[in-house]
Amino acid sequence: MADLKMPELNRTYLAGRITRDPELAYVGQKSTAVAKWGIVVSRRFKQVAGDYREETSFFDCQAWGKLAEFMAKQKKGTPLIVEGSLKQDTWETKEGQKRSKVIINVESAQTLAWAPRNEESVPEPLDEEPNDEELPF
Repeated sequence: MADLKMPELNRTYLAGRITRDPELAYVGQKSTAVAKWGIVVSRRFKQVAGDYREETSFFDCQAWGKLAEFMAKQKKGTPLIVEGSLKQDTWETKEGQKRSKVIINVESAQTLAWAPRNEESVPEPLDEEPNDEELPF
């Protein structure tokens, strides 16, 4: 049992809105571009009582190279979908306290076009099943 290997997987996908204009910097001897920004992601669900509830989460993101330069052109409020991995960032304060946070190391990003979400925009369930003969494929 000791030789049993567990596969490692570190992948995340998020769709949300940019919370602050991305900050672009160039680091290292080759002046590699790095962009940092935040993304807010909301999850809306219906509770047992029938009313809707929304949970909101905020994440820090970073991207490198050409993707960083692309992100630097984006603005706060832009809808965005990102794919990447989670990275534990650690540091020590001036007072000697250890701190850490998880950031999204973004490997691909795409801007989206969303309509504003409100109570009326929640789609209603279909009353009937689609007929397979009517499908175009």
